[in-house]
Amino acid sequence: MVSRIKRKKSTRGIKVKGLDDILVRFANCCHPLPGEHVVGFITRGRGVTIHKHNCRHIHDADADRLVEILWEPSEQDVYLARLKVTAVDKKGILANISSIMAQKDANIIQAEVKTTMDKKGISLFTIEVENFKQLQDIMGAIKRVRDVLFVERL
Repeated sequence: MVSRIKRKKSTRGIKVKGLDDILVRFANCCHPLPGEHVVGFITRGRGVTIHKHNCRHIHDADADRLVEILWEPSEQDVYLARLKVTAVDKKGILANISSIMAQKDANIIQAEVKTTMDKKGISLFTIEVENFKQLQDIMGAIKRVRDVLFVERL
């Protein structure tokens, strides 16, 4: 019987240059995605935390604790991304936005929608994506929706 060896969930498409079998986690501050330039920060007791290279939390980090990271994502790996969409508050706009996410094969994990006094809808989404390119495609498609004013990654 032959079985596939599953990769440890803790590495999730990441190779830490020079370090094997180390716990890896993704920073909640910047939510790095495959395809983005990233750097690893060796923590005390929690392995390596992966950050986007321009993340403000590693800007002043001790250079001796930074390590090179290589992406090795598989098709099964998904990553969290957070989006803020500002649009004119009108019927159907949320349906249009969520439809685009479904068409682009992203899963909505969490959504929060508020309406401002000046009739703008502010939608915060946490979605699962496979890589940075997929996120860019989603953001581009949402920007083209009529009455969408801004789309930004948080």
